Amino acid sequence: METKIRYLDEREKSRRLWETAFPEDSKEFADYYFRDKIRDNRVLVKEEEGEILSMLHLNPYNMKVGDRAYRLDYIVGVATRQDRRHEGHMKSLLEKMMEDMYEERVPFTFLMPASEKIYSPFDFRFIYDQPYWKLSPGYEERKVTAGHLAEASGEKLPDAAKVADWMNQWLEERFDVYTIRTEEYVKRLDAELASEDGSWIFLYRDGKLAGIRCLWGLKEKEERLLYLSDKGTAEADRMKPAVMARLICLEEFTANIRLKHDCGIHSMEVKIGVEDHFIRQNNGIWLWKLSMSGSVLEKISDQVPSDATEESTVFTPGELIEWLTGYRTDMKREWMEFVEPLGKIFIDEVV
Repeated sequence: METKIRYLDEREKSRRLWETAFPEDSKEFADYYFRDKIRDNRVLVKEEEGEILSMLHLNPYNMKVGDRAYRLDYIVGVATRQDRRHEGHMKSLLEKMMEDMYEERVPFTFLMPASEKIYSPFDFRFIYDQPYWKLSPGYEERKVTAGHLAEASGEKLPDAAKVADWMNQWLEERFDVYTIRTEEYVKRLDAELASEDGSWIFLYRDGKLAGIRCLWGLKEKEERLLYLSDKGTAEADRMKPAVMARLICLEEFTANIRLKHDCGIHSMEVKIGVEDHFIRQNNGIWLWKLSMSGSVLEKISDQVPSDATEESTVFTPGELIEWLTGYRTDMKREWMEFVEPLGKIFIDEVV
């Protein structure tokens, strides 16, 4: 039988497989997703005789990574037709996706997994834990029903552009990796919240905007986000592993890594080996040149010899992204103490 892997064009982005695979999604949310989010995403599918067997959706976000900005894809809608699962169809889609992303030289891609074990064989690793916050009293609350943000701005409440500016400032002061907010981003978030009967709660203290809270949920209200400019939050007892990422272009990712400002040296060169079973261009022995302003990789060999550990440290892509996002701290080599991971990651988008 003829099989084909390809990206759907705009007219072909059907919700049939989505609704079959994700029956827990409300009709209202699916309406929002296939009206708004689908407009600028890519849907990669595997077909057999013209019938879709598997799919994944690549939703683009403008992300700040250190000092740089990238258009990165959030992977959602990962599904295989129920009667054709466990046949390797999703593996072939993920391989094609990584190959294409490498050609685009993106540093990494990310997702919120239904199950960690599905993605860990492809070197996806957790990089972000979702915190649960408690709101302290003392704020004046002004509530706006989601879907009516534009109308509320006429009542001296912030419009979408002002909300985006406030969020960006809040994020920039706290994090190294986050999604850049724009007026369009906030308008989409407003529509997303409206699909689940949500609301905006603007928090004021001493007459100034001091926080933004969003609730949603058709049956039971849940907190979608809570950002406060002061110390009015207390972290709850638990942190939930939430976002997994896959290193894509090794050279682009490490360009955002630098030496620690207090490490006592201005430059350093080390050899590292990388064994990537899916993106062959990442494989090999690399000379890593680091400074206070960033770093550069130069490939020495396309192969990682069996005795590479004699002169270099060999990493998998999963180990690298865990370490260089600050998620994993138990990987110890003397020279690694001088390297500043990205750390301070904030990815709270939900699909």
